[in-house]
Amino acid sequence: MQQASCNGSGDWCRNVLPWGSSDNLCPTIEGEQTYWATFKTANQYALYIHHSTMTNKPGNPPNPFLRYDARPCPSNYQESNFQFQVSQPGCWRVSWINPKDGVVRKSTAFTAKAGTWYPQPSPPYPHDIVVLVSKLLDTQCAG
Repeated sequence: MQQASCNGSGDWCRNVLPWGSSDNLCPTIEGEQTYWATFKTANQYALYIHHSTMTNKPGNPPNPFLRYDARPCPSNYQESNFQFQVSQPGCWRVSWINPKDGVVRKSTAFTAKAGTWYPQPSPPYPHDIVVLVSKLLDTQCAG
């Protein structure tokens, strides 16, 4: 897979919070921020969304090294405005996967047109989530 991006004019995904932004999606976690990484191939796109707070290294507060302190959100996150587009037409599956245990929380297969934006809201999730968009055989969308 090659590194990709979101929210730009030529990117495959949009409406992802800016990297490192304070999202205020979980009011019980002070200073929480959103981080993400995305990769793609011709037949697959992946986006990993991570929520955490940045804290100084224990025992050495003036040290510029920061660590990520990941804590689950009891009220759950949701990507309600997420959209994606694909580079080739055909049958595609969009899966929302919990990276901690590999459980698919939501999966949808449908026929997509190249270059068309498709809304795909996530299910509620407690901490991290992976969005995987994969090309399928066209017969897997037939019927």
